[in-house]
Amino acid sequence: MTRVRDARVCAPDGRWLTFQSDDSGQMEVFVRPFPDVDGARWQIWTEGGADPTWAPEGSELCCLAGRRMMAAPIRTDPSFDHGRSEVLFEGDYFFGRDGRNYDVAPDGRFLMITGTSPGDDAPPLEITAVLNWFEELKARVPVP
Repeated sequence: MTRVRDARVCAPDGRWLTFQSDDSGQMEVFVRPFPDVDGARWQIWTEGGADPTWAPEGSELCCLAGRRMMAAPIRTDPSFDHGRSEVLFEGDYFFGRDGRNYDVAPDGRFLMITGTSPGDDAPPLEITAVLNWFEELKARVPVP
């Protein structure tokens, strides 16, 4: 039985599911049809990969492989097929314990956290998001 981590449905059509599994002893990325997940299975990267995500338009699948950000072209019509993957860029990025620490913006740019990973005994990171900050600013600093 395959142990699945971090499954995501492909946008925009919702017909494909990508997931990572370490059944082989290393983390690898796979795609299956959705909702018929037993219909087929394709391994996208043969040299490992983790934290997969789809490009917003669904024509590329991205993942982290060590210090490298990888991308593979994807075709889903008339059937699923993927092309040869390529290294997009390489660097020191934060690889967290709690899920993917990057995303692909609608225009194809990447949002990533740089730096090294803390040890397992490090406290969890915190991010503070302030909503409606402009309204709060207006309330605190009245305009004459």
